[in-house]
Amino acid sequence: MKKLLDNLKINKKMLYFLLVITIIAVIAGSLFTIILDKTDQTMVKEHLEKYITNVRINNVSNFKSFSRVFMADFTLISIIWLLGISVIGIPIILLLYFANTFIFGFSLGGMIVNYKFKGLLFSILSTFPHQIINIGIYTILVAYALNLSFRLLNSIVFKKILDFKKIINKYLLIYAISFVVILITSLYETLLLPNIIKLLFTVFK
Repeated sequence: MKKLLDNLKINKKMLYFLLVITIIAVIAGSLFTIILDKTDQTMVKEHLEKYITNVRINNVSNFKSFSRVFMADFTLISIIWLLGISVIGIPIILLLYFANTFIFGFSLGGMIVNYKFKGLLFSILSTFPHQIINIGIYTILVAYALNLSFRLLNSIVFKKILDFKKIINKYLLIYAISFVVILITSLYETLLLPNIIKLLFTVFK
């Protein structure tokens, strides 16, 4: 475990920078829900109600839901990982990270605005622990991807030699850990979470 933690040392300044982006994106996403016009707010509410109704009447395919959720997360971490190997990937990585956390904030805001106290409970249940874990692993992956891109850029500009084999091995380890984490959180979100939501809306009718 100590060896693994030593291999996963992350630039703290990079993490603080990403934390600031996360806070800004989540707040912006939440506020965006409030400033939507009535038509858009109605569309958001209808989408939420359709999902909740499908969960309550067991009209949700676990396999299809898992495939959709897992493939979305897998595609995201794969794109971020690949962009980290390229020098030009830095702005795209940051844009993807901001967009992902913005959508997270938008989802929370939509649930709270439309369902008030019940929505607050709903947002907590639909966030903890899987969404928080996902954001955590995205943050770590993005930190490594940005760090690798900057190191590659630095080596090109200043003609420095990098031990690319050692770097890529650590980078592959991060990717493997990210894969395992999103697999577990996707299983939780599609197999356990619907039952928790059903119970919540049964208790708070």
